[in-house]
Amino acid sequence: MSATYRARYRALNVIGFGEWSEPAYLLVAAAPDAPLKPVLQSVDESLISIVLPQSSSNNGAPITGY
Repeated sequence: MSATYRARYRALNVIGFGEWSEPAYLLVAAAPDAPLKPVLQSVDESLISIVLPQSSSNNGAPITGY
């Protein structure tokens, strides 16, 4: 389950606090589902090719690799 949060921020230095920022929206995503079982695509003398099917859900977080 993912959620979106709104945050504002400001800097502090020796002079004091700066102005508040405009709201920033942050998507907090859950971990994606585990990948499905690999599927054997082909086999020859020097190469084995497998396919990793996509997970059924990424839970709001793009899957960038396995």
